[in-house]
Amino acid sequence: MTKDFLYITQAFPDDKGGGTEQRAATNLRGLCGLGRVHLLRLGPRRPRGLAPDLSRLLASETYLGDIVSEHSKLFRSELQPSLVTRLTRRAWALSGILLPFTTKQAKAIRLALPVQRFGAIFAFQLTAACVARSLGVAGADSKWVLDWDLLESPNVVDWAKGRRGGRLSPLQWIAAIFNQAKVRRIESNLLRTWDIHLCSSELDTHWLARRAKGKIVRSVTNAVSVPDQMPPYPVNTPPTVVYVASLSYWPNADGILHFLDEVWPRVRDHAPDARLNIVGRAPPAAVQSRSGVHGVTVTSDVPSVAPYYLKAHVAIVPLRFVMGSNLKLVEAMAYGRPVVSYASACKRLNVGPESGVFPVTNSAEFADTLVTLLRDQPMAYDMGTKAHAAAVVLFSKTVAHHQLAAAFDAVPSEVPRSA
Repeated sequence: MTKDFLYITQAFPDDKGGGTEQRAATNLRGLCGLGRVHLLRLGPRRPRGLAPDLSRLLASETYLGDIVSEHSKLFRSELQPSLVTRLTRRAWALSGILLPFTTKQAKAIRLALPVQRFGAIFAFQLTAACVARSLGVAGADSKWVLDWDLLESPNVVDWAKGRRGGRLSPLQWIAAIFNQAKVRRIESNLLRTWDIHLCSSELDTHWLARRAKGKIVRSVTNAVSVPDQMPPYPVNTPPTVVYVASLSYWPNADGILHFLDEVWPRVRDHAPDARLNIVGRAPPAAVQSRSGVHGVTVTSDVPSVAPYYLKAHVAIVPLRFVMGSNLKLVEAMAYGRPVVSYASACKRLNVGPESGVFPVTNSAEFADTLVTLLRDQPMAYDMGTKAHAAAVVLFSKTVAHHQLAAAFDAVPSEVPRSA
């Protein structure tokens, strides 16, 4: 078994963070069960740091922010890239900026690590994989593992359109296509040279397997902490809906604004006492302004989302642009709440009514399904019980850790690698 892992991530591993941060933390905990894990975070420390129990599991922690502070001139090209670099080497991906380190920058990072050679290099998302090989910390038999989490190049143009309200000018469209070509070139090299490719949805394994010929391709589920018992369900309270998300992330804000405009008025027409709790970090002004009217309450930056789930009868996932972790749906299931969601989110997780999740295709169907569940709370409770049971089987952290270990077990001791 490999003894030393280098785990490289731009996302900060946080069990209480957004979907990406929680997945990063789940990966890290799973790897700690396989060997000694050294964290290299491509960003600054956070004031409160990692969760203490997670930090104790790690062999070491290294933060790029500390290295940049010590060698600010050396990293100027990363912080202020030239026009030539921006046009030829740098690309924008959904997970962040893609720009490999220079030889001198890589050396400074390598010298900051307590180990100079690792048995396995694990990169979380494309941003980390883009810089991993330049570090020069792998031996001849090192295993290269990439958790894509989400697929980048198939989505970057739609992503650019979504950020601009669904429309691109001709110049913006050309820029998006050019950027997509740069991302594809980076992806092609990674698919050819890395040993294990992981993703968060079975749908994405097919795309990866077609392009990573002869490599290990596996899905590792998005995982949450699932209570052993079905959480209590509210009784004798007004019908309540909850939406929990990182609201600074534009697809989440777009989804709830669409819901408030197109779905919630229909719900209130049939259930005038219905309440909606919107809970999440950094809500934009357009979302915050909806608080206090039509039964809507917006609450930001809460220490725990548990109280909001526990007083809700139904959870919603009204996203119109869906990819990657999508942990909000899984989290609602873990709390034993039936979920009404647009079908695209359900499809990525392969869940439906048998799992307490109701896929819908338009705003009218969304409203009708939600009203039915709010009016028939015994039915909602039964569906919530199904959701919780499915979360135990499909989305617990134990399941994710077993899937991660199985991916490593699938790699022969000697893996042929393309040049």
